[in-house]
Amino acid sequence: MKNINKFLLTFGSLSLAMTLTACSNGEKTEKHDNNKEKQEATTDKQDKPKQESNQSETQKNENKKNDNSQENEQKLDDKTKLALAFFAKGTEKHMLSRDEVLTGVFTVRNGSESEKKQLYKLVLSKEDSVVNAPQGMKFYKVYPSIGNFTSIIGISDKKIIAASTQSRLDYKQLLRTGKEFNTQDLYKQFKNNSSLPELANKIEISNQSPAEDKEKLKVMKNMRAR
Repeated sequence: MKNINKFLLTFGSLSLAMTLTACSNGEKTEKHDNNKEKQEATTDKQDKPKQESNQSETQKNENKKNDNSQENEQKLDDKTKLALAFFAKGTEKHMLSRDEVLTGVFTVRNGSESEKKQLYKLVLSKEDSVVNAPQGMKFYKVYPSIGNFTSIIGISDKKIIAASTQSRLDYKQLLRTGKEFNTQDLYKQFKNNSSLPELANKIEISNQSPAEDKEKLKVMKNMRAR
């Protein structure tokens, strides 16, 4: 009987010790988990402002870049854009050159023959029949022409094209035979040239061609060099 009581006492002590140990380990584990969660939460709180700050800084830089881009892009009037076409390199084979407009004397070429004439007025007639044209681009025929072809200028906030053609007005064809330029690049190149506003002032924009205006046609026919 004593042995049985001793066994029960020992077994009870062991059970109590194991229970206490399990509880202690459980508390330690729970404490460890709680501490880990607190550390992760603290880290998240510390990292989140950094991430938000980085995102905010990136957004500010993007906004600043966009603002600078908009500031650098000058809003140009149509006459200035048209005048820039005469300043662009290589456009003189399609229409009057810058110097011819400014001096008032130009050369008309018909095959192997050429004839000098007096420029009375530079007329740019609106042209709405250009096919395959980019949206927002305006087109103008240039009068007088320097040859047996149609001289035409297309303008937009992004692009300027100067070309000549003897066939229908197709933008794809104009691109192949003409010269296309970036509007803002041309403006940056020539904006400080005093001749730019001078040439722009010489441009007369018309809703109809001189051939449809008897008075203008008469003036055009009398533009012979003195």
